[in-house]
Amino acid sequence: MIPIPAFILGLVLLLLVATISAIIMKKVNFPYTIGLVVVGFGFAMVCSAIPGLEQVRQLRLNHDIILYVLLPTLIFDASVNINTRMLKKNLVPVMALAAPGLVISTVAVGAIMAWLTPLSLGEAMIFGALISATDPVAVISLFEIVGAPLRLRVLVDGESLFNDATAIVVFNIISKIVLTGGILGMSALASGSIEFCVVFLGGLAVGAVIGYIMMTLIQFADNDPLIEVALSTIVAYTAFIIADKAFDFSGVMSVLGAGIVISHYGSTRFTPKVRQYMKQFWSLLTFIANSFIFLLLGFTEDSVFYSINKWGPVFTAIVWAVVAIQVARGVVVFGIVPFLGWWRKEYKTSWGYQTVMFWGGLRGAVPLALVFSLPDTLPHRNLIIQITLGVVLFTLLVQGTTIRKLMEFFKLDKPNILLRGSKIKAMIAARSAGMENINRLRNKGEIPGELLDEFEQEYKKKIDLENLELDRLRQDPEYTDDMVFFTVMRDSLAQEMKTYSRLFEEGFIGENVYRQLEFHVCQRQDQCSDGVNPVFTLEGSPLEMRMSRLINRFLKRVLPNSGILFSRQVKDALEDYMCAIAVIIAAADVDKTLVNLEKLYDKQTKAIEFCRKFYQDFRKAAIDNLTALEQNDPELLKGIERTAVHQAFYGTEMETIEQLAVRGELDEESAEELIEDIRDKVVESNRTLYKMYSAGR
Repeated sequence: MIPIPAFILGLVLLLLVATISAIIMKKVNFPYTIGLVVVGFGFAMVCSAIPGLEQVRQLRLNHDIILYVLLPTLIFDASVNINTRMLKKNLVPVMALAAPGLVISTVAVGAIMAWLTPLSLGEAMIFGALISATDPVAVISLFEIVGAPLRLRVLVDGESLFNDATAIVVFNIISKIVLTGGILGMSALASGSIEFCVVFLGGLAVGAVIGYIMMTLIQFADNDPLIEVALSTIVAYTAFIIADKAFDFSGVMSVLGAGIVISHYGSTRFTPKVRQYMKQFWSLLTFIANSFIFLLLGFTEDSVFYSINKWGPVFTAIVWAVVAIQVARGVVVFGIVPFLGWWRKEYKTSWGYQTVMFWGGLRGAVPLALVFSLPDTLPHRNLIIQITLGVVLFTLLVQGTTIRKLMEFFKLDKPNILLRGSKIKAMIAARSAGMENINRLRNKGEIPGELLDEFEQEYKKKIDLENLELDRLRQDPEYTDDMVFFTVMRDSLAQEMKTYSRLFEEGFIGENVYRQLEFHVCQRQDQCSDGVNPVFTLEGSPLEMRMSRLINRFLKRVLPNSGILFSRQVKDALEDYMCAIAVIIAAADVDKTLVNLEKLYDKQTKAIEFCRKFYQDFRKAAIDNLTALEQNDPELLKGIERTAVHQAFYGTEMETIEQLAVRGELDEESAEELIEDIRDKVVESNRTLYKMYSAGR
């Protein structure tokens, strides 16, 4: 037992070492988590050599610290920040790799280890289950450095999120059978499959419910960042503990379910300020958790390997384990992924993606948590621990340090040609602005003309070089009209979404309207990603609105003349009207964006005009909806127009106050108070409109 002062000192020193290491790793563009393992080795030796730090050297990773303290943080942060739309689109390949893929890997690794090492079949299967969980922390951090494609990130991160839960469930099932003297036969497989589904899906359901309860509670927090961030922390750990201890479900799946629900509602239930606080807070916790895991891994590896008496048998077993996990990983990735691409076109994954996914199957926190939970009564427990640490070390130090070369080989670190062109054009625009600034300074006469001439010549040379590079890009065969069109369309959709977000934050549109508009923008973005021309006449709606319509249909049958049904119909009608107005405003904003894009794609005016025509038709359809409304209820339309004008002025007021706060002309608390007052006026304006419509009916 480490004394409390030594324990606190150890945590502080570990955090200090991790922070310094992260700074250095960032300077050299190296994934800091991998570097921390090596640093952990060295720091363990330093602690052993310096009097007074021997007790710090006793810090170790164990099952409870990883599973109940560190893992919920990592899972919650990843699930809240993962691109849920892209995850949903790739859910089939992710789940295929995380569930059946992990089971295949468990069996393959177990069979090889039982054949080539001293482990019994049961022990080998336990090892196969615990070692099959992948950890993308180092790979994802590298993806961020090199700018890997979004779909590749989601495939790797999504697989790890789900197979962490799968591995823990499979490990627990196999361990229970082996440790109780059972036989791994067909009956055990059948009962284990049922138990797996219950534990897996039960954990997801518990987490989703807890996440939804939190998103309901935050409405009473008055947008206080501290309270809402504190609630998110409570949810992450409560979801894990309740699912794991109260229901014997998967704690990991529970945290994952809670995180995805919070991510789904967070865009509308959290203010931008709260979202920023939340992101920074969980980024800090994740940094601390990863730092402790990988530094203490170095401590643990150092301790375990120094305690080995006979290196020969252990080293041989580690080599066979490395071979086994590579064979199993190859069977899973190169077997399942191509099959899915053959089955459905949208699941098709390139050879480069598959190879990176294969080599990027690193091992980390979950295998360590599971291996330390093995009972002392297991005959080869120490050997399994040594093999696990050896495999984790190999995947981090060998695969983790070479995957960048693999990505460079398949050119997955290169942005597409239009993105490179956009960057060059942006630099040309920036340097042109610099030239204008030089001319202004020249007119003032405050700076020597010779110095300004020197800067002007330097700028001209740089602009000429960038124009030459831009001309070379335009000659590239990849620089096609279709690529330009879809890029311009995605930029337009991004502006449309930005407008809807602004209207929602200003209180001009409500949550349901925002979600409906967001849903359709996402559909068009998917069409662009699939190489299909987007359309504005889309069908479908978010789950909440589909449920609302089902409730309306039910009330229409059961209580056709009820006030509840009438109120809901009024609300739906007003939301349709506000949708149309939001579309008109967004179309105008997109038109301004297209004017700026014309300067970037001066030789691709056809793509610009097609996008402009799309939004002109989109705007016309919205106006037609309002025209129909005017014919049916001109007074309501006037009320909506009056409300729209009021709220446009309110939006200008809020923007001005925010700018004053940024410039320091108004303190932050006063600015927040004034903005909150304006938001209350927006809400009251909407209520007045609602009452007017209700009175007219």
